[in-house]
Amino acid sequence: MDEQALEQESFLQCVAGLETLLIPVQATGEIFEATADLVTPVGGRGAPVLGLLNWRGNLVWVLDLASLLGQASSSVGRYVLVHSGAVQVALAVSRVDGVVAPTAGVRMIDPDWLVRPERWCEPAPLTY
Repeated sequence: MDEQALEQESFLQCVAGLETLLIPVQATGEIFEATADLVTPVGGRGAPVLGLLNWRGNLVWVLDLASLLGQASSSVGRYVLVHSGAVQVALAVSRVDGVVAPTAGVRMIDPDWLVRPERWCEPAPLTY
């Protein structure tokens, strides 16, 4: 993306672990309060995967964004739905600060990277 186009884009600013992050607004959906009863744990999928969420009739993987970025897991306050194409995941973050313009020194998250299961999902062991 060129610098001029980047300046015109809006980002959702959120905090995960010790880091403030930006996600392109056009790749985000709903933001809602994180409660433990919303997520069904799924074993054997790796640390970033908190489980599955049934959101409006669709099963969505829930990922701990801090853990996904190699940080210690932090308190989860909100879930942010992020999509790329037809694939959607819910990101567990500490807080959401709002919509902002790009900020120098703040890490931008690529939604295409986030939704690729090979980035965050360990293969399930084969059983016979």
